Amino acid sequence: MLAEIFNQCETEMKSSISHMLRDFKTLRTGKITTSVLDNVKIDYYGTMTSLDQVGSILVADATTIVINPWEKNLLQQIDSAISKANIGANPNNDGVQIKLFFPAMTVEQRQESVKQMKGMGETAKIAIRNDRKHSNDKIKKLEKDKLVTADESKSAQENIQKITDKFITEVESILKTKEAEILKQTGIKHVLVLTGEAENITSYDYIISTLILLAKSFPSISIEVFPMSVEQYSELKAIGVDGLTVYQEVYDRDIYAKVHPYGRKRDYEWRLECPERGAKAGFRLVNIGALYGLADVRKEAFINALHAKYLDDKYPDTEIAVSFPRINSSEGGYIPSHRLSDKTFVQFLTAFRLFLPRVGINVSTRENAEFRDNILTLGITRMSAGSNTAVGGYSDDSINNVPQFDISDSRNVTETIEMLKRSGYQPILKDWELIK
Repeated sequence: MLAEIFNQCETEMKSSISHMLRDFKTLRTGKITTSVLDNVKIDYYGTMTSLDQVGSILVADATTIVINPWEKNLLQQIDSAISKANIGANPNNDGVQIKLFFPAMTVEQRQESVKQMKGMGETAKIAIRNDRKHSNDKIKKLEKDKLVTADESKSAQENIQKITDKFITEVESILKTKEAEILKQTGIKHVLVLTGEAENITSYDYIISTLILLAKSFPSISIEVFPMSVEQYSELKAIGVDGLTVYQEVYDRDIYAKVHPYGRKRDYEWRLECPERGAKAGFRLVNIGALYGLADVRKEAFINALHAKYLDDKYPDTEIAVSFPRINSSEGGYIPSHRLSDKTFVQFLTAFRLFLPRVGINVSTRENAEFRDNILTLGITRMSAGSNTAVGGYSDDSINNVPQFDISDSRNVTETIEMLKRSGYQPILKDWELIK
């Protein structure tokens, strides 16, 4: 009796996930597929019929779908059904076939697609929890009818919970993978995974599970998370992480102690030695920097340069890179006590390039578009694009998602690529290949 309930519960939960996956096919993620038409149907001699049953549907190119009905008198019906379905493209009916031209998705459209996807995922979770309730009700009835003991009932309900947890985890895994696919369609090949440093909130195990999913979609993954051991970094490298970004934030020990009075982060040496642990673990890229605004900017830049030189000399197989993050507006309204001006920023940039000719130099979207465009010729090797520092920011533009810091250059990947080309540069989205 109990085995039958367990089996039926699993079958129903699998059905909920299958329904979610069918719904996913109707979402546009940037890559055009004929599945966007799966829910479009017409009245074909009294029966609601899908379009692939009344004609051929082909993807002509990256932005075009062509529908050729076998009976030309169905063209108007098909045209009308597609228009009502709101799939993101208006039908072009030439009397012989219907063409659908899909424009490139905007950031807002991608966010909307992910929102819809997460809504479908939540619906699946609700269905799974309802399946759990129905199964538990059956078990409780068996106990009430004296067909199972109280201990057997308790054990059976615990087993139902384990089954439920398994399928809820599967839904969450599918959602993460799908969201990564949508982000991939922007053209990004290198992603930086950024979390806070509270391990009790963003655990190591959670980071591992997320990175495993991202590794399926992106050839290059860097992390900016709490400092870890060599062994942990080695484990992350084994699953596909190849880069580490860690900012000392401030090299001045006295100021460091003031801004980090509690917790693991107060350990100055543990953080200072973090980039070297990443290099020892074999990361391809290690990016360091001071957070300019906390201490005397020239002293910080000087020590940062020496730190980069030490790593570059000792670990020639690792690409060492530096960034110059300036404190800008953020939640809490902190005002920096030591301002890094544009003029001094440029001085640092050119000095680092002369002193460290092999080291990479990153300029992030913290800087505004005009400034980034004007310093291109000074030896920059990497620029971020399409950045979002809010939790879930790629999927939800809600005002409740407060960013860790403001983005000053809001251009997406395509716009940044076009700017680089206009400036006479060749944009490279991936400049290496892992040989195993």
